[in-house]
Amino acid sequence: MDEREIMAQPQNPLSKHRTFRLAAILLVVPGLALGGCSAAPAENAGTTQSRAATTTAPAVEAPKDAASLAQTVQDATKEITSLSFTSEISAAGQVISGSGQQKMSSGKLEAAKISQSVGEMGQIDIIVVDGKVYIKLPTAMGVTTAEQPWVEVNEASSNPTIAAMWTSLQPTLEASPVATYSNFIQATSSVTLVGPETVDGVKTNHYNVVVDPSKLPAGSQEKAQLEAAGLDSIPTEMWIDESGRPVKLVQKLDVQGQAFSTTMTFSGYDAAVDISAPAASEISPS
Repeated sequence: MDEREIMAQPQNPLSKHRTFRLAAILLVVPGLALGGCSAAPAENAGTTQSRAATTTAPAVEAPKDAASLAQTVQDATKEITSLSFTSEISAAGQVISGSGQQKMSSGKLEAAKISQSVGEMGQIDIIVVDGKVYIKLPTAMGVTTAEQPWVEVNEASSNPTIAAMWTSLQPTLEASPVATYSNFIQATSSVTLVGPETVDGVKTNHYNVVVDPSKLPAGSQEKAQLEAAGLDSIPTEMWIDESGRPVKLVQKLDVQGQAFSTTMTFSGYDAAVDISAPAASEISPS
């Protein structure tokens, strides 16, 4: 679930800014792609932890064309067990920033813990664990209370806002950000290797690529929304480490008269990640 999807709900005072929903796609991580409802079960009920220490994957030769770049990132993504990320999106005069951690297996999301600062709405926290999705919303939205700030998002909810959130979540419940990143690279129409650069102390290769939405998987939410926005190309800067893992991504473009700027960073690959469900006493009835 992404904060822009929440912002599209009736109780949200910022619902008029539906362009944020497109910004989520442009970020290459639709709604920060919270996969998990169909993911593999966690190791322990209520808590999932990646035991691997931070690792340095074997270096690979810098790809120089779209096919080899896509294959390199795809292969590297399958080996990732956990990661940390930050994001910043500027659109429609609003800025959304966030950070989080994720546990993965074979490119699929198993668990996630995400915090987002959503303009005047305040902070939204999301936890995905044991195939369940929990969200902590600002009390001003009237969905939760200060004593029970969390709510489980599911299709059986009697609360129409929560049920609508579940519907919005469905298309992006099985992918991790880096997996979606890989999918977009496979849809590139051109790739330019700018050269080696160091980003936050990490040796990377800097690329300028152009993503062609028509090459995205047929029927995908990303393809439908990007084409509906009239986008036939998405210029993107990306930095991948010497093992083919994403380190940074930047996109800047104008869409339907709105300026979009998105930046995302990835780090902490394969480090220990501890993600737990909220205490039962903190979960509001849904």
